Amino acid sequence: MKGFSALILIVIVGALFVGASFLLRERPEVRGANTSQAEEGATGFLVSIMSKAETWDLYLYACVTEGECLAGLDSGKRLTKVSGGATELKEVEFLATDDWRSYDWFKLFVKPAWSKAASSFSIAEVGQVAGSYIKEFGEDIEALLVPVETVNEGFSNSASFSDY
Repeated sequence: MKGFSALILIVIVGALFVGASFLLRERPEVRGANTSQAEEGATGFLVSIMSKAETWDLYLYACVTEGECLAGLDSGKRLTKVSGGATELKEVEFLATDDWRSYDWFKLFVKPAWSKAASSFSIAEVGQVAGSYIKEFGEDIEALLVPVETVNEGFSNSASFSDY
């Protein structure tokens, strides 16, 4: 009887994972971010994501100093987390707000959302934001550090993240 109960539990858990993957697949709009074109004269930056992973999370942290951003992956203040699913190209734009004036640096990175065994994301291309650079955290996470002053001057592509 114990073996039969364990089998039923495994089937139920498997069905939940399959159902969750259908519910979390990519939709036209990502909640919490703007995926349309920035208006003329807008300031901020664009992040592109190419993913074969079922789910991913894009994190944006703000730091008062560059050293604060370098202290660790989760250091600084997390401003937002945007999630999505498998996609050939998802563009997420971040438009400048008054709160940005309180910070000197942004830190951006993408991680698989559900499975730690999924492939890691790397920065496939650094955009046109002057002064930005790649920082590795551990063996499998690349983050982009971006000076806030530069993105407050105009609208730029910051980076493309990929797990291909």
